[in-house]
Amino acid sequence: NIKVPFATGEWEPFTSEKLPNYGAATELVSAICKAADITPVYGFYPWARCEKTVDTGDAFASFPYAITVERKALFNYSEPLFHSYNVVFYHTKNPKTAKGVKFEKISDLKGYNIGILAGSFVATELEKNGIKYETTTTLDLSIKKLQMGRVDFIIDEQAVTYDTIKKLFPKEMDQFKSLPKPFGNVMANALIVSKKYPNANEILARFNKGLASIKKSGEYDKILKKYNMTK
Repeated sequence: NIKVPFATGEWEPFTSEKLPNYGAATELVSAICKAADITPVYGFYPWARCEKTVDTGDAFASFPYAITVERKALFNYSEPLFHSYNVVFYHTKNPKTAKGVKFEKISDLKGYNIGILAGSFVATELEKNGIKYETTTTLDLSIKKLQMGRVDFIIDEQAVTYDTIKKLFPKEMDQFKSLPKPFGNVMANALIVSKKYPNANEILARFNKGLASIKKSGEYDKILKKYNMTK
């Protein structure tokens, strides 16, 4: 058995120092490490520092990170842990959206008032299609606006949004619906792995093997189902 340092940050429900088992993605990483005979040592930091500790080799890896070309230049990646994607949520109390809405392409959302998080890449997509939107500083505020009918839709990551709705309006869960088509691309999330950490390649090979083994045993599916996560 080897002890291995991992860096992660706050992104509920995927990872957080405040959550049981440190959140969904961390629970998944722990299960993989157990199968790989690795003891993970978690450090919680701001995200920019997570990347720095991996870059310098002070931590073996950080997670969950979307797989991008820019990051591939700096880090190695594990096999994908899970996928995340944005969806368009509505509330059934709102007469404009009560019966659902045809959503094949972004321009189908024209004429509706849309709430998004400030700084979200969604803004660029909506602007390109000439669609009005308003921003909030937190997802909680977006969801409250949706519940009150002040916006017709909100667009955000599906597991994160469901988790927040469950906290804010547990009795109204079935009144919040999402349109079936994802908004934008489905993103693979993985470990970013240090190129400078000692024996990083061997540890990564062990980790990937551990992931394959919990997929085989059914434990992987069980964890994903528990948290509404996508393979």
